[in-house]
Amino acid sequence: MPGGGEGGMSEGWDDLWPVVAEVEREQWGYVPFERVGPLRFGMREPEALAVMAAAGFACEAEVQRGHIKGKVTFRKSAERGGEPDVTAYFVDHLDAEGLTCVTVDGRGGPQVTWEGIKLIGRVPSQLTAEFLDYVEARDLGFGFSVQGDVFPVDQGFIPATQRAGDVLVTRAMFANPEGWAFTVDDCIPQEAWGVR
Repeated sequence: MPGGGEGGMSEGWDDLWPVVAEVEREQWGYVPFERVGPLRFGMREPEALAVMAAAGFACEAEVQRGHIKGKVTFRKSAERGGEPDVTAYFVDHLDAEGLTCVTVDGRGGPQVTWEGIKLIGRVPSQLTAEFLDYVEARDLGFGFSVQGDVFPVDQGFIPATQRAGDVLVTRAMFANPEGWAFTVDDCIPQEAWGVR
């Protein structure tokens, strides 16, 4: 499990950067440009709040400025500190309205599986190896995130990493630019890129 180390070097890390065990994570599927778990791209904020509440997540909403007009954070456990488990961003644009971006926390968010590959809370090099095997077997392209993480292109998500004590774990940002943005990157707010 992330956070463990040689000679007790990480004592106390579990309290500072707790990582939810795989067996305790919600299990979500991902369909590119369609849905992340119960959250469907294009759904309005009240519907997102309802489906997440039904799944046992507490929420906190705030109004944003700029092209992203709404942000809702979700936590499965109110006791767990740090980043929210899931963050949803909503757009209100001339050509599109509704959910446009979902970020899933690497330390405590749900496990999101795409094409049999688990995306969340992983050792980055292991996830990269699975991505490279996937794209090579299908003769597809891959890209690099701004943090240098490898990912299959045109699948509507970008992986990233976060610190968990002395190690890194993977997190992911999912988006659908249809109708208002040019790329997946354009749908991801600056603050989401900055999560560490």
